[in-house]
Amino acid sequence: MDASWQEIRQNVDLVRSGWHSFHSGAQAPDGVRPPVLRSWERSLQAGLSPEKNPGGEVWSTQCLQDAHARNAPLLAAAGPVMNDLQHALAGSDQVLVLCDAAARVLLVDGPAAARAAAESIGLAPGSDWHEKISGTNAMGTALAEQTGVTIFATEHYVRHLHLWSCVAAPIRHPVTGEVVGIFDLSGRYMTITAHTEMAVMGAVRAIEARLAFLEATRPHRETGEASPPEANRSAPYKALSGAGANPPLPANGLVGTNPAWLAVLERAARVARSDSTVLISGETGTGKEVLARAIHRASPRATGPFVAINCGALPPNLILSELFGYVGGAFTGANPKGAPGKVEAANGGTLFLDEVSELPPEAQVSLLRVLQEREVVRVGSHHPTPVNVRVIAASNRPLTEMLSQNAFRHDLYYRLNVVPLHLPALRERREDILPLLEHGYRRLGAQPPALSLASCERLTAYAWPGNVRELLNLAEQAHALGEDPASLLPMAPLARPTLPLPSDHGEEDRIRDALALAGGNAAAAARALGMSRSTLYRKLELYDIRLGRQVK
Repeated sequence: MDASWQEIRQNVDLVRSGWHSFHSGAQAPDGVRPPVLRSWERSLQAGLSPEKNPGGEVWSTQCLQDAHARNAPLLAAAGPVMNDLQHALAGSDQVLVLCDAAARVLLVDGPAAARAAAESIGLAPGSDWHEKISGTNAMGTALAEQTGVTIFATEHYVRHLHLWSCVAAPIRHPVTGEVVGIFDLSGRYMTITAHTEMAVMGAVRAIEARLAFLEATRPHRETGEASPPEANRSAPYKALSGAGANPPLPANGLVGTNPAWLAVLERAARVARSDSTVLISGETGTGKEVLARAIHRASPRATGPFVAINCGALPPNLILSELFGYVGGAFTGANPKGAPGKVEAANGGTLFLDEVSELPPEAQVSLLRVLQEREVVRVGSHHPTPVNVRVIAASNRPLTEMLSQNAFRHDLYYRLNVVPLHLPALRERREDILPLLEHGYRRLGAQPPALSLASCERLTAYAWPGNVRELLNLAEQAHALGEDPASLLPMAPLARPTLPLPSDHGEEDRIRDALALAGGNAAAAARALGMSRSTLYRKLELYDIRLGRQVK
């Protein structure tokens, strides 16, 4: 992208004037971006009229089916990514478009109304959006320029597209680097934003990563095995590790190309410029504090303190004094001079409250005062102290459920939930697992290892209940031990023996059956029966069952 989104939108009237000037025969109109002007000139050299209908002649059903067969790997790689992005952009009235290497449309996805609007301008499966056919447009121009482009409103060569805007980027083969397709996101010109550019670039990297994995695991034609080991054994690892997007926030650790993840980063980058309170939700280990620190560093408060406190780690009897400070003599053992709390320590900067769901009721009331009045009252005092802090809170528990149970104050929740950010679990962004693993090695100053295909598959198939934190810990463990990280993953649990249905003899027979299935192991039998070992031993005595001789 050669210009900022703000510059493109601000120049729309100038570009409209330039468009009329260009088509009246004037040269080099002012305000038109160089790639757009180059595309206009190519379209003019192709003999296109600015009044023509875009899209060209649409392929027949048979031709489209043949094209799908030729581009099967591209479709297989792009399908899940487009599906994820469609959910992330639900309600946006935009269409997602996948083209082949010649800018011929293979798929159009999105809401029905948006697809119908796209079809009205010729954007449908089988249509042709090469510049020689449809003039300046994101798909054709991305192909011609060999890079990602945004074409906004009157930057289109043909008049029929002036109410539309689009962002597209080429998709490259993981081995040869050749363009194998183009991904595009199009909509009415006011629906396209800077977020669209990030979403498209993230989707392209994710598609290329999936293509790399498919290529590396493709059966080799001559041997029937996976692709040649020496050439491609670590190909999926290397391709994925090179696919990381440059995050819009100045922070280490924000690695990944998953569209939902990139959407969160873009939203966080926008809110960073404000002083709005942020509530970050997500499972344990998804990177909530990492994101909070990134927001702080991208904010006007970056030179101020960043004070993090885990609300769940503080003893209930100390949480008020830790957060809000105390005056001398406020309680037994208190410093006679008193002490400021974390809120005052964060003055001029950012206060990060992790596990905010664990705050006791009295602390919730005091925090509400900080948010509403921008002042803090120390424990044992009645005099408020003005504070200038930005609050970022985080929770791995669903606060909405706690509201219904009256376990969290409604008024505090709505004060915290000004800008919500939800971090997806690592199992929901599997294309980011290998890039994050590489990041884990590099932050230790270590060179990431070359991994076998089997290791890559196991790492990406694992559920990662501890999310990114678990993955980074695994990288450190594997580096320290000099072992393959995949070999250190927990083994899948053995299936628990299925107990037979209760027999007519009742509890005694169920206990005998459980012991038989467990090979006489009392602990295993107790787990299978859903009782403690002490309870099981009482039952054994009651029914005169001896371990090792439980015969009916």
